[in-house]
Amino acid sequence: MENSYTIPTLEPDPVEQVANTLQGELQGLFQVLNVSSRSSGQVITFTGRLLVSADNSYGEIKRRFRSHGYTPAFRREKGQDLILAMEGVADRPKTGNPLINIALFTATVVTTLSFGARLEIGRSLFEAVLTG
Repeated sequence: MENSYTIPTLEPDPVEQVANTLQGELQGLFQVLNVSSRSSGQVITFTGRLLVSADNSYGEIKRRFRSHGYTPAFRREKGQDLILAMEGVADRPKTGNPLINIALFTATVVTTLSFGARLEIGRSLFEAVLTG
């Protein structure tokens, strides 16, 4: 009789995989000293030191993280730089439809002028009655 053995395979932790990928994206911009995650990987925190100024590196890190579905946020705590990678991509808010803006502006002007005209007509009639 032949014995069969099953070797358990360890599934790689998806949060750890994402953290490793994002850490690779920080190459040349941020020296990573520690990595931690919260909320099942929705927030991955990289602790370390910026190699380039925050102003110069943020746009590049944002671009690199975007392709993985994360948005970075910079923070400084206890003398160390932190980059928080938050799940989801934050985009600029979209502006409204310009036609709606024009229509609302026009309606505001028309109602303001018509109310002012009615007040003036009412004042003129009142003065006519008093002097009349």
